[in-house]
Amino acid sequence: MESEITSFAERPYEAQFPLRTVLDDPPKLFLEWPGSVAWAELTVLWEASVHHIPDIQGKRRPTEEQGDDRRNMADVAEEVDAKAGALSTAKDLFAGAVGGVAQVLTEPTNDHGRTGTARLHRAHTHYTHTVFQKAVGQNSELTCVPGQPFDIVKVRLQTGTQYASALDAVKSIYAQEGALAFYKGTLTPLLGIGACVSIQFGAFGFAKRYFESANQRAHPLSSSSTSAATAAALTGNKKDLSYGQYYAAGAFAGVANSVVSGPIEHVRIRLQAQPHGAGRLYSGPLDCVRKLSARAGLLRGLYRGEAVTVLREAQAYGVWFLAFEWMMSADAARNGVTRDRIPSWKVALYGGLAGEALWLASYPLDVVKSKMQTDGFGPDARYRSMRDCFAQTYRLEGARGFWKGLAPTLLRAMPVSACTFATVEATMRLIN
Repeated sequence: MESEITSFAERPYEAQFPLRTVLDDPPKLFLEWPGSVAWAELTVLWEASVHHIPDIQGKRRPTEEQGDDRRNMADVAEEVDAKAGALSTAKDLFAGAVGGVAQVLTEPTNDHGRTGTARLHRAHTHYTHTVFQKAVGQNSELTCVPGQPFDIVKVRLQTGTQYASALDAVKSIYAQEGALAFYKGTLTPLLGIGACVSIQFGAFGFAKRYFESANQRAHPLSSSSTSAATAAALTGNKKDLSYGQYYAAGAFAGVANSVVSGPIEHVRIRLQAQPHGAGRLYSGPLDCVRKLSARAGLLRGLYRGEAVTVLREAQAYGVWFLAFEWMMSADAARNGVTRDRIPSWKVALYGGLAGEALWLASYPLDVVKSKMQTDGFGPDARYRSMRDCFAQTYRLEGARGFWKGLAPTLLRAMPVSACTFATVEATMRLIN
């Protein structure tokens, strides 16, 4: 063994790396009794290093039979990884769908007009609450709160100039259109939000596993035949994503989500911004889709403003997932616990703060998106393009024009994002 260690030490630094930590501390290597756990782990790592790193002197090259065995094992491992990845994606999609329900409001508190939509929403809310309570305990005080009224106030402030403030918009909407006006456009996100959040978490999980695999390929010894504890001690956990990779995975999720969220939000915004009473332009979501498609076709009509939507979604969800994962990782490292041991109230808190970060990082893009998706078509169009919308907004309203409606947005973001992440994490813990 001593001669082998001497031979190994003569190799280049890259070849020494797997045993670098041990070789730098000779007493640790030689004072361990043969047969102990540490010695056994070292032996396994040594053999893995010898088989995977070619000797520059040609003394220890793997045999042809050993190479075939390793290739067969690699094929099996690849198949297992593929199946595990598919199962993980399915779990992410399901947990995201459950979490998506948490983003939609509860119906108005009065019992008048119990429509099918209201009953459907109550069923969704009850299911989400049941899953969450089973996962984190019956005494949890975390609940999902209404968010839709804040959203319509945000859209009205972004797309109009008739309101002096958010409070003025609330008073005006209530006085002129009634309490139910705050729930305009609710049906569209109610039916689509489950799919949207499912796509967000499914795509993020897929991209995260892609980066983990890439990191693993770049540092294969972090996933060798040794135990996870020994590999982590000797080489560090190279599967962990960098913060840049977390952002990229979140941005990928946002771009994937924009295919669905673009038309859903377009229809919702049209319904929220339309005149009240006799001046109504659309009788409902389906009528809105039909008229938008008739005016400019399916793509140019329904997907109006999609370019800025893609940019907003990429930036927003890149920051959203990055902020949440950073806070969760920092908490786990600070307290020396695994992720599933972080209390649910902390998960909700970090989720809420991530929601604030999402909007602060992407709000100007959201303002431009809202303006373009309430604009006319053809000769009635005010903005020729996304760039023109940016230019006109800055020229007429200055930098403040890109932040109109931010206050109600942040008020809504905290509880909605908190409940979304808390529900998704709780669901993942439950199904795992």
